[in-house]
Order: sequence, then structure tokens, then C-alpha cells
Amino acid sequence: MDILLLEKDPLVRDQCLIGYQSFPDISVELSQGFQGLNLARQRNFDFIVIGCNPKDQEGLELLEALREFDKQTPVILVTTPKLAKKMQPQRSRLGLLSILQVPIDPKEFFRVLSRMRRKLASA
Repeated sequence: MDILLLEKDPLVRDQCLIGYQSFPDISVELSQGFQGLNLARQRNFDFIVIGCNPKDQEGLELLEALREFDKQTPVILVTTPKLAKKMQPQRSRLGLLSILQVPIDPKEFFRVLSRMRRKLASA
């Protein structure tokens, strides 16, 4: 499973990275911002994880830009509870597999990872 992780917050990024690296079949590419989006243009990933800080909105801009050229790759959005609630109605339009809230609950993280594995197995 190949995952592109676009997250600026080092704490959140490290939490996700450690969780994914617990599984030898998962490969994670780390990047940030539009530089990371260019990686998605050059290479196919099974999933893209985008961190979204409501203060700067870059994560939402990245998601919108991604959907302009890639409508298929499932996205996991990592954001605050307030923005997560606001984004719920737009989940299907934006192709969000899931929305993880920070601080990340390990049980929820691994539940989403399990959904990612099921989705990949059924593809």
C-alpha cells in the first residue's frame, strides 16, 4: 500500500508515520503543500492523507487542486473537530474516505487504516 502523507504539523505527521510504519506492507511518502501535490501528479498512490489546519486553509486548497486532476484516489483528511464537522456534508463530493480528528485517537486511526486495507483489497 502506497500512501502520500501531506501534513505540516510535525506531531500529527509523526503520529501518522509511526502508525503506518507499524506495517511492513505500507510505504509512506512524506511531503508538504503543493510540492507534495506534484508527487501525486507524477506517481500513483493508493491513498493520500492531507492535513488541514483551519487557520491557513492550505489543506482544503490542496484537496480541491488534487480533485482537479485526480478524482479517484481516496483521501483521508486530518483536521480539527470543528472543521471535520463542517466537512461532513462534502465528503462524497471530495472523495474523502474518512476524516480523522486531531488529536488523533489511536483506535480511530487503526479503524481508518483497516478501512483503507479493505478498500484496497476490494479494488
